[in-house]
Amino acid sequence: MIKHIANKQNSEQKKSNDFARYNFILAMMNMDEKMVGPLLRENSKFLGYMNNWQLLHWLKNQFDTLNTRMFHSKFEEGISLDYYPGSEMYEFYYAPMTNSDNDNFQTHDEYQNSIFKDDITLKIKLVLLFENGKISDIRIPNRVASVEKITKFENEN
Repeated sequence: MIKHIANKQNSEQKKSNDFARYNFILAMMNMDEKMVGPLLRENSKFLGYMNNWQLLHWLKNQFDTLNTRMFHSKFEEGISLDYYPGSEMYEFYYAPMTNSDNDNFQTHDEYQNSIFKDDITLKIKLVLLFENGKISDIRIPNRVASVEKITKFENEN
C-alpha cells in the first residue's frame, strides 16, 4: 500500500508565504499591478493559461474599467471549494469616489454598503497558491465559503 504524505511547510516557508500574501493584498488594495509582478513565480501558468506578463496585463485591464484615480477599496476572505479546496480566497471590491461620498450616514456599515452596492463596483475574486514565498498559481473560484458563515457554523456546533 502506497502512503502519500503532504509536504509540510517549515517556519521559514510559512514566513515567506505570509509576507507574499500580505504584499499581494496590499498591491491589490492599491490597484497596483506592478507591485504584483515581483511576487509571481517565473515560468508558471496563471488562470490556467497566462504567463506573468499576460496576468499583469489582465489585472491592468480589470483596474482600467473603473476609469478613475480615486477609489474606495475593500477585501473579504473566504475559502475556496473548487480550485485548491481549502485554500484562502480573496475578493476585492473597488468603487470610484464621487462627490456624494461626503453625505452623512448613520453608521459606518450603511456608508460602506452604499458605496459598494453600485453597478460600477469592480469585483475580483481570486485563489492563490503560494510556493516558497512566490505566487505559483492564481485561479478564479466559482464556489466559495465565507469566513463569517464558517465561524457561525463552528459556534452552532
